[in-house]
Amino acid sequence: MEQKENTGVLFKNDFKKTEKQPDYKGSCFIKGEKMEISAWLNESKVVKNIWAYNFQSLIKQRLKLDMVTSQRTMRIFRSNTDC
Repeated sequence: MEQKENTGVLFKNDFKKTEKQPDYKGSCFIKGEKMEISAWLNESKVVKNIWAYNFQSLIKQRLKLDMVTSQRTMRIFRSNTDC
């Protein structure tokens, strides 16, 4: 199913182990870009349900992963050429 512009979906994070991990995870499609959504459900003394969201570009995540992978590959290559 294709996501429409300015829509998203969240699913309960059944693998949450720490408070830093989101309660819900999902994806959305905003301005032509697919993004990952992380959501936390919090409470305060005054307000019962406070939602906090984090939106992260999947393209930027992939670029960071590619950079880390490239750096690791370079380290392995350098260590092999030192022999």
